[in-house]
Amino acid sequence: MATTLRHLENLRATLPHPLDRPGVLELWTLILHEGGVRPEAAAWLRTLPVTSEAAALREALLASAPCNPEWEAEQARDVALGRRVAALRAHARPGDLVFWRSLERGFPWWVMRAVYGPWMHVSVVLADGRLLDPYWPEGAVIVTPEAAMAKNARRIRATELLVARPSPALAPEAVARLTVAAEALVGRPYGLLSSPEQPAAAASCARNAWELLRAEGVDLLATRARLLNCTISPRDILPAPVAWIQADGSVARDGVPEAEPEGAFGALVRWVEQGWWRLSSLGLDRLLLGLDGPLTVAFMRWMTPAPLGWDEAALRPEPGPPQGSG
Repeated sequence: MATTLRHLENLRATLPHPLDRPGVLELWTLILHEGGVRPEAAAWLRTLPVTSEAAALREALLASAPCNPEWEAEQARDVALGRRVAALRAHARPGDLVFWRSLERGFPWWVMRAVYGPWMHVSVVLADGRLLDPYWPEGAVIVTPEAAMAKNARRIRATELLVARPSPALAPEAVARLTVAAEALVGRPYGLLSSPEQPAAAASCARNAWELLRAEGVDLLATRARLLNCTISPRDILPAPVAWIQADGSVARDGVPEAEPEGAFGALVRWVEQGWWRLSSLGLDRLLLGLDGPLTVAFMRWMTPAPLGWDEAALRPEPGPPQGSG
């Protein structure tokens, strides 16, 4: 795993100064997403200015056995969380794509379904079974299946997954290269808007997935026209479905929800965007792409979940070395 802490810095930049208790928990959760606590990440966390209450929590977390508060909270709220993880592990192979679906009715979820289609987010399965799972504000990150499940349940309220596989499936050596490339992306900023015809410093989940697979000779954009000119949506790169993991953890291969968006609102948004793009000679396409930063922050903040909470009394001390018998 790359030693970069850029993803932690990306998240840190959006949190209060000095850090409060929820901010410490958010950073701790992100540190644990990889599957453990790297010494350099723990050392970095110790250097941050925090409130007195947050300082006590930080010390308790660093002294305890690693425990992901996001997973604990979501598992308590959703008894099927573990079953969905088991189904994901059973059906996803390295090189597959995992698409995430939320059935939430409110804003902005219905907007995303209307414009993008039902599959709102996409991850890439790497050689060791972990996932490249870019999201705002941390950007590109590599996470365990458990962390991905809890993170997407909390942040986008996703309760359904679709495992899909490029054809032909990637060979093991291609997956190994893809994994190295994914590790190099860790910390790449998240951005909703970018044109695949141009390089982009910031990238959405779908753009990261498309770039990784394209480098291995699989161009998922070659099979269908994009919904929008100014971005790549998960629907644009959806290959053949392998398994539809439903909210209760059951798995189906038939009746997979259509990938196409529905409704007049989404059609209107796409019509306006395509008309805007046709005026590229006036520079309007560059103007739109130049708004990526503020538009991304504004939209993603609408989806910001409730702050994490934690009780230090629930933490288990880190096991120490065996004591001698004297």
